[in-house]
Amino acid sequence: MPGFMVIMLPVSRTSLWPKLVGLSYERALLWHRTTSTFTLLVTAVHGVGMVNDYGAQESFSALPNCFGFGNVYGTLILGAGGLLLLLSQPIVRRHRYRLFHIAHYVLVPAVLVLACLHISDLIYFLAPSVAIELVCNQIARIRQHSRKVTTTSTRLIGEGALIELVLCAPHIVKTLVRRGSTGLGSWVWLSMAGAGLVGETLDPHPFSVASINAETNELKLVIKPGGSSTWTARLAKRIKDSSAKSGETLPLAQAQSTSVQFRLDGPYGQPALPLAKYSTLVLVGGGIGVTPLLPILAEAAKTSATKSLPLLKRLVFVWSIRDVSYLEVAAAELQLAAQAAQELLSGTVIQLHLHLTVGVPPADLPGSYAVKRGRPDMAAIMRAAKQADIDTGGQGAMGFVCGPTALVRSVHDAGRSCGVPVHAESF
Repeated sequence: MPGFMVIMLPVSRTSLWPKLVGLSYERALLWHRTTSTFTLLVTAVHGVGMVNDYGAQESFSALPNCFGFGNVYGTLILGAGGLLLLLSQPIVRRHRYRLFHIAHYVLVPAVLVLACLHISDLIYFLAPSVAIELVCNQIARIRQHSRKVTTTSTRLIGEGALIELVLCAPHIVKTLVRRGSTGLGSWVWLSMAGAGLVGETLDPHPFSVASINAETNELKLVIKPGGSSTWTARLAKRIKDSSAKSGETLPLAQAQSTSVQFRLDGPYGQPALPLAKYSTLVLVGGGIGVTPLLPILAEAAKTSATKSLPLLKRLVFVWSIRDVSYLEVAAAELQLAAQAAQELLSGTVIQLHLHLTVGVPPADLPGSYAVKRGRPDMAAIMRAAKQADIDTGGQGAMGFVCGPTALVRSVHDAGRSCGVPVHAESF
């Protein structure tokens, strides 16, 4: 019974309990994954113990007993829970997200019903929490329901390596501005809309907010297409097909369209890191991993201190890319940061370290920032940032990395070598 009580701490985007205990969505999600796995493990140990005491045949008995309607329902719990755990693994969640999504809608209610059949008294514990969760979900969905949005621009970058979406979404942007945020730590649910796309509308996907424009109510998302059968690959194909239908003859690297319709739900999330406690931040992105870092860069480039980063005095921005076309998705943020760094418009010292790991950077790159060839020396960058913070009497330095495993490992190693805490973002 305690195991089932633990797993009934849901972490949907509208869950109430993380807000009540002051837990960020990211940490609540980690708690959910850990306790769900533990619950299944306890259930398996319990099942093995019952088989050892009463035999395997008793595990499939449908005869009522003193605590429920039969042991077979407990066995079915183990099977349904095991399948849910299997379909929740990263390889399924990232490459077959719809399967992962549907599995939760089908298997979680099944497990709860089976639990009440196996131990009938559980209904008195589960019913209140289920009712509260459903009510809170409905209230939140009414407040943040999915809305159709218009597209300012939609394009493929770098031979289709990235998708850049700029959407006119006043309901998202105004909410973020009211929170005093440029999108830091926020994410939205996105689905394609239009005639004949009911299935797509019912299949939303979460994406981090790359940036917002409060003046035009525009929201930018940067998406990396997956394999040929993925939702993101279908999105890229639709953009290309839409460009062709509009009479454009642009190559794939520049394919763009403004006719793709979307539905947007959000915003959700909040900053999960104690960024406000540090005077020096070292942001490290690898490829598309730059997305959660861009709002922080935009915030640091402001002309005055912000509520989200009140102590920030130095920001070191490191971005490692394999294709120079990636720079296009962050052109506005990089230009603003470079200008702020040169003209001292911001109260923050901004350092840009842009690295191209494959090929040679062309001489005619836009902007007033330089791109170096090769991988960044994270140990040297981290040491220099830490020493500069000490020399200026700062409040401490922190690292934030999002990207490939090798890059994340190198940043963690560099942080440990000089005593700088590092947070790695899963992307």
